Amino acid sequence: MDGESKIYDEMFSEGGYQGVYDLHYRRRSYYPLFVSVLSKLQQRKVTSVLEVGCGTGSFAHMLIDRTQIAYRGFDFSAVAVEKAKLRTSRGDCFSVGNALDEESYEGDFDAIVCTGVLEHIEQDREVVERWPSGRLVVCSVPNFDSATHVRFFRNEDEVGQRFGDLIELDPIVRKKKPAISDSSMGNYLSVRPESS
Repeated sequence: MDGESKIYDEMFSEGGYQGVYDLHYRRRSYYPLFVSVLSKLQQRKVTSVLEVGCGTGSFAHMLIDRTQIAYRGFDFSAVAVEKAKLRTSRGDCFSVGNALDEESYEGDFDAIVCTGVLEHIEQDREVVERWPSGRLVVCSVPNFDSATHVRFFRNEDEVGQRFGDLIELDPIVRKKKPAISDSSMGNYLSVRPESS
């Protein structure tokens, strides 16, 4: 896992493609997903969250900005964790951890959030098996391939076949991801010079 974390440390250090990992949460292409996850947490009156694979803290930043929900997150990339601490000014909320270690799940929390993570982990089912029962689980998995994905899912049935015996999958909701990594209005309204 050390070799893998070094790859991700480098990726997070560089900010990802077009600096996507350093963008404010409202500018991230995953913003609609973050809003949907937060809405689900609020509907279920969750008071505390553990985020598995917090990355650079974009979702955490939104949750801390908009709610009083207690938050704790971990990631196996020390660089991502440091960026999350700086982004939120909440160093107490983040730690370096491994999703396969039981210790990562110690403590009290009502819900687990895991977005954009399971598709990067060969032992994804083993990760899900470690999640304590009786908690709300809100996850996302992609329906597109990428260089760092070890799998993706063409449809809801494939998601059910992979995880249905481990967690309750109700409902599976599709969220469209914008094609550009920076979803700010400036990118939507860019003006091209006329050709002569």
